[in-house]
Amino acid sequence: VQVEIDPASEVGAMMAELRRRIDPADLAGKGIEAQPDITVRSGIVGSDLDGLRSLNPFEITFGRVSFFPASVNSDNAAVLKVDVISPLLEEINLAMEQHANCRPSDSDYQPHAIVAYVKPKAVKKYVGNKLLAGRRMEVSALSIRPKGGEPEFVQLIDAPAPWKEDDYNWPGDEVKPPQRKRAKSSPSRTGAKKTAAWRASFQPATWTQTPPKLLA
Repeated sequence: VQVEIDPASEVGAMMAELRRRIDPADLAGKGIEAQPDITVRSGIVGSDLDGLRSLNPFEITFGRVSFFPASVNSDNAAVLKVDVISPLLEEINLAMEQHANCRPSDSDYQPHAIVAYVKPKAVKKYVGNKLLAGRRMEVSALSIRPKGGEPEFVQLIDAPAPWKEDDYNWPGDEVKPPQRKRAKSSPSRTGAKKTAAWRASFQPATWTQTPPKLLA
């Protein structure tokens, strides 16, 4: 499950500019990330995700360029990324871990958009870039990309969706879901208390609204 970054948007253009600034000689592993997005949760197997529709559209804020250290999973390349600040994305990730069929994660969730994979010694040339720092984007849909399949989009339309557990509230409601031991920020959405839930069957939505837009 991901947040797509529209290449035609201002944020998309800025991500493209960051990619253009990478020296080809510094690339390693998978190289340039052709179409950056923001992963919300990966490793989901055959789960009903229709409860996502109960969310309202929300905002995310971009930060500076940072990196993940080189590892076997990145073909020994450092991963350049733009940090994303969104307490609600963190809560959605946690709720999906608890209420969907997910493979366990081996690290804490850190929202981000990958720019490129580079040689570890080249990281210092790019880390700290502020091109996108402080930029905000509205998220009105989440994409689901099944392995080997075409992406589908779930629009966030504040739809009613009662949870299987009557006392559970979807991220952004007045009562937050159970937390990990690490501290979490308050959600960005407020309003009347709603009960949210996975429905009996998932009906994928097509993206009929306009793509995510940049906010002032």
